[in-house]
Parts: sequence; structure tokens; C-alpha cells
Amino acid sequence: MTSPPQTDRAADPIEAWVAQHQRGAWRYLCFLGGERTFLEDILQDALLAAVEKGIHQKPDRMAAAWLRGTIHNLFLMGLRQRRTQPALRELSDEASVAAAFAEYGGDSGTGDELIIAMRACVERLAPRARSAVDLFYRVAKRRDVIATELGITVEGVKTMLRRTKDDLRTCVENKMEASS
Repeated sequence: MTSPPQTDRAADPIEAWVAQHQRGAWRYLCFLGGERTFLEDILQDALLAAVEKGIHQKPDRMAAAWLRGTIHNLFLMGLRQRRTQPALRELSDEASVAAAFAEYGGDSGTGDELIIAMRACVERLAPRARSAVDLFYRVAKRRDVIATELGITVEGVKTMLRRTKDDLRTCVENKMEASS
């Protein structure tokens, strides 16, 4: 994952607010995908709009949610102008996981807590389940190929992935609740 464009953390409250929310906004943009310059333009436009509308004065959770919505809209408008389709991302990469923080209540908008929780939960998976998840989401192998490698049926792989995904969701939610 590429890092967001850097800003100095100045004493100015607006600059401090931008520095605080920039990382989470950048992760969400990485989740959406696209050329770096396109994403940088969206980030700049969203942060500028937030400041112009006074969003920087709202509570952090509300501001982060507003930024995600604005970024999503700007991203879609940009795609329409460029007449392109978004790149599809798998849910296994860290940018995608970080972007899911909104669903699980990330307060700061950075998603760091979610990534830490997800890593801990993945480490606790049984070796066979971890292998199936890795092959399907990270390596992007088809279920029939995974079934052959693991010596189970295609339906078995499908069931294992669904149950493992549910277990991971529950584990991450529990860790997020415990840390708040």
C-alpha cells in the first residue's frame, strides 16, 4: 500500500485536523483503487470541501464518515468523467481491510486498530482454513484449484471460506469492542 501525501503537523487546528484524517481517507482511496495522481486529486478535493463546509468542527467519527462519503462520490464522478471502471480489490489486502473500518466503528478514521485486530484473528485460524483464505483471497485461486490442493470438494472449500470469513468477522468485532 502506498502512503498518503505528507502534510506538516502544524499548530493550526485545521492543519492538525487534516493530518489526523488524511491517513484514513488515503486508505479508503487505496481501497477504491486508481492512479496515484487521480487519488491525490480526490483526497485534496475532499479535504478542502470538508474544511469549507466546517466538517473539521464535527466529532471525529462524523467527520471520517463524511469524508468517506465525499471521497466515494468524487471517485465515482471522476470515473464517469474518465469513462473508466473501478479496479476490483479482494478483501484480503490491508487497504481493503482498513477501508472496512467504518462498518466496525473505527473512531479515528485510520483503520490501524482494525488491521491489528485482523492480523491477530488471522493468526488464530486453523492452518487449513488459513491456507484456504490465503489461496482464495491473496493468491486469487479458484475454488476448484483450492479443493484439489486441500483434498476436499469445491463445496467444502466454499463452506470453509464462508465459515472462516464469519469467524474472522466475529473475532474482529470482539477485539474492536474489547479495545473500546
